[in-house]
Amino acid sequence: MPGPDSLLVEPNSLKVLPGNYAEATIRVQNTSDVVDVLSVTIYGLDPSWVQLSTISFSLFPGDLGTSVLKISVPRTAESLSKSYLATVETKSRNFPFCPQKAELVLEVDPFHCVEASVREEIVGSGRSSYLIDVQNHGNAPVTFGFAGIPSRGKWQFAFTPTQIEIAAGAAKQLKASVFTTLNDRPKLGLRQNCECELKVQPIPANGSSAIVTGHLRTSPVLHLWVTLCLLMGIACAVVILSFLVL
Repeated sequence: MPGPDSLLVEPNSLKVLPGNYAEATIRVQNTSDVVDVLSVTIYGLDPSWVQLSTISFSLFPGDLGTSVLKISVPRTAESLSKSYLATVETKSRNFPFCPQKAELVLEVDPFHCVEASVREEIVGSGRSSYLIDVQNHGNAPVTFGFAGIPSRGKWQFAFTPTQIEIAAGAAKQLKASVFTTLNDRPKLGLRQNCECELKVQPIPANGSSAIVTGHLRTSPVLHLWVTLCLLMGIACAVVILSFLVL
């Protein structure tokens, strides 16, 4: 049943990246034969996202009123990346039981933001282990993978699990370890305290990454002092044998 007014929303489909805004124009016409007051209401969206330049019109018969709808989506994990179906409704003061409705589709694009921190670190000689918290601050679920970047030498990294999917705004934990094999350790020298980077990155790599710092103590196969003692022992043995021979 036709109402006492006509309603048009242009465009009726919007796309926005959180942190930005999108606009549509709402046109309302009084199609009755008396002066009327028409109000505009938006349903289906977070009220804090919505701003109308005009929410009420006093119109003579045949007159047209225009309101700009501004939708500002905050850059938070709660602004989920999906399609939102909104309803624009006008109501007449003279004919309250004959509202007019129009649909508006809002597409919220995904954004990526990840944070990682070491909850627990156990540093050993040649092997260290970590418990890492990974927080997805983006507005869409993301699968993360992990990689290790040694500061020196050949280090090996292990991650459990090797990949994790984290929902928007959620956090999960992973276990990581870094170690050096006997073949990869320095053959001679002093024990060294080193740093490495543990990288958390989205799969595919189309968003931000996070890097945490780990530590490792690397011990040589032959410690310098042990080597010196061996050399001194050999030298002493040579001297003693020389005296015995003489």
